[in-house]
Amino acid sequence: MDKEVIKNMTVRIISIILLQLILVSNIFAEVITLKSGETINAKIINQDEQSVTIDFYGSTVVYYYDDIKDIDGVDISANKNKAEEINTLYRSAIDYGLKGDYVKAEEGIKNILNIYKYHHPSETILNLLISFKNSDVSKEYVDLIFRGLDYFDKKEYVFAEQDFQKAIDINPKIVFAYGLLGTVYFYNAQYDDSVFIFEKALQINPKDINYYSVLSTAYIKDKKLDLALKTLNKMLEIDSQYWPIYSNFGMLYVEEEKYQDAVKAYERAISLGVGFLEPYVGLARVYYYMGNYEKSIEITKKALFIDSSDSSPYTDLGLCYYALKDYKRSVDYFEKAKLLGPEIVNFYYPIAIDYMYLNDYDKALENFKKAREVYQKNNDTDMLNKVDKYINYILSLKQESND
Repeated sequence: MDKEVIKNMTVRIISIILLQLILVSNIFAEVITLKSGETINAKIINQDEQSVTIDFYGSTVVYYYDDIKDIDGVDISANKNKAEEINTLYRSAIDYGLKGDYVKAEEGIKNILNIYKYHHPSETILNLLISFKNSDVSKEYVDLIFRGLDYFDKKEYVFAEQDFQKAIDINPKIVFAYGLLGTVYFYNAQYDDSVFIFEKALQINPKDINYYSVLSTAYIKDKKLDLALKTLNKMLEIDSQYWPIYSNFGMLYVEEEKYQDAVKAYERAISLGVGFLEPYVGLARVYYYMGNYEKSIEITKKALFIDSSDSSPYTDLGLCYYALKDYKRSVDYFEKAKLLGPEIVNFYYPIAIDYMYLNDYDKALENFKKAREVYQKNNDTDMLNKVDKYINYILSLKQESND
């Protein structure tokens, strides 16, 4: 065979191999570093609370978090262990408080603050117990706070609100119950009430950065952006290293559609608050709003490495895959979210569309009907009309199949 032909064939083969390597590097979205020191370039195709499943050159491999050091630089074991330890200690402290064992409750709270000094619920409990030891608050007041915290932790917000209000009635000059009641209102989307209560709390304690944090978020939710900016600047004066400041700035910039500024703010929050879910979720949503769904998916999966027990990352992944028309993956993540939180009520419509494209009309109809209840409650006539058209379409299909 001619030497020139052999040379050309060799060049072609090398080019093909290089092209394949380039394609593989694009497919493999994550770099996984194991505790053994081994590094793996692979695409994560599934994950849960214990493990990740990867596609490695066409083979499916499962790795447990106990064996993983980091994924794309996110320290999995440290982050998950930190979050789990804080959650366990916090729940235990509430249980001790409910039993009246304030000494053990205080020990657990101090352990949390040694792990993360900005854990606001723990700061509140510690200051409450110190006030009790100084006879500034009664045992009845403390018991109401612990009972309210128990309800709040279980997402029984109505009962939490009642106990925190009772505590305020007992002693309206003590700040603790105000901050907690304001937080309940915030979680119930009662933003005007939340703002009102936090403004009262800050009259009593004008230097509590945690109160400013929730207040600024409530202003953003209530579209009072000038007041939100003023509050965030006040927070910077108190402690510029407090990561929620930058996460809240990210929220503000999103409302103003300043997406590049929002990206920088959330990245700053992540750098200061490593191991916390919120800034990752916020950053991923910015990329979603910008239409960069692949980047949003990448960051949301990092959020799941930190906390896979929260429904938000699953619903966000559901929306991203929905936008990419990957209806099977979309509905799988939405179904996972259903098991974890009530927030899924906002996503019945895309879930129903997913099932439509998957030709599962029974489940599509079930979710359209649930979506209809939500839109009817919110007086959203445009979405009601859309849902009704789909419901009628599915019912007509079912009627035709019966005929």
